[in-house]
Formats: sequence, structure tokens, C-alpha cells
Amino acid sequence: MFQRITILILSYVAAASASITDCMPISERIFQFSDLYLKPDPPVAGQPVEMGVKFTNNGDELTDGTSSTRITLNFIPYPVQNQPLCETTVCPILSGYNDRSTTSTWPDSIRGMIDSKLQWYTSDGLQVLCLHITAKVGSNSLRGENTTEELAALYDLFKFNDPVAMEELEDGSFFWNEDWNKTNALTPEPF
Repeated sequence: MFQRITILILSYVAAASASITDCMPISERIFQFSDLYLKPDPPVAGQPVEMGVKFTNNGDELTDGTSSTRITLNFIPYPVQNQPLCETTVCPILSGYNDRSTTSTWPDSIRGMIDSKLQWYTSDGLQVLCLHITAKVGSNSLRGENTTEELAALYDLFKFNDPVAMEELEDGSFFWNEDWNKTNALTPEPF
């Protein structure tokens, strides 16, 4: 049984390419996406990566709210990061067409399978955006080589960066400050 599960996971990782998908329920979608992509596909560590996010906002203009991201790196979940919406994207988010595409350098030493979920909420707590982003970059780094700064850079790539929740120990491993996470985290839908 364990061998089957291992083969299934390895097949998923080997076949994975980068993708961005709208994970809002169809009946609740306020944003209609015309373009979602990562270039190059797959991203290359240490190289620029363009994240294309183009949509039409069929709702009201957004002037504030909260953005939230959840990242899993090599099947290890990291704390949810929450920030004011207008610190992670240009505000206001106008009704009508919006292009939120960005180009950033992929952190050089972040390698492996990335699975993330980006969510935007209005100031009233209404979820208006949900993007599920996956990418496989190089080979998996399962040896605990990622530093606090490199993981923070990965959050920053998706416009979420708050290393306060991550503390690096002397041996190079990480301690996730659960008290910070409980205080600052929304409770987004699970993957």
C-alpha cells in the first residue's frame, strides 16, 4: 500500500508543470479571468518569472481588505500569511478590466514542488479571489536547506512576505511561531 502511495506522489511530482487556476466556486465568482499563467513554465530558480493575472472585476471597486496566502513546499505546509490587501497589490481594484501581472526573480535556492493558494477578502470578510498556483522548480529540497530569508522571498514572489512567523534555529531547521499564526491568520478554505 505504501509503495502505491509513493508511486502516485512521485508520478504527480514528475508530471507537474506550473499552473494558476481560479479556485472560487463558479456561482461566487466576481472576477472573470482572461489570462492566468507562469512564464517560463516551469519557473527556473534564480531567474525571472512572470505571473500573468488579468481579469474583469464584475463587482464593486475594492479599496481595502485582506490578502492571504498558504504555501506548501515539498509537501510541507508553511503558515498562512495575511496582509492588508493594498500592501500586496495596487489599490483601488477598479470595476472592469484589471491587469495584476508581475515579474519577479524566483528565489535561487527554493526548489521542489510549490503548492499555494492566494485569497483576497473585502473589509467585510467576503472572499472575492482565490487562485491556486502550483509549480515544480528543479529537484526537491528535502534536506532542510531553505533559510528564513529564502522562504520569505518565496512569499514575496506571490506578494506576501512576513517572516515574523518563521524563526530559524541554530541547526538551520525552522520553528513556526504558531502563536503568531493563530493571531494573524484568517481561516481560508483548505486546499
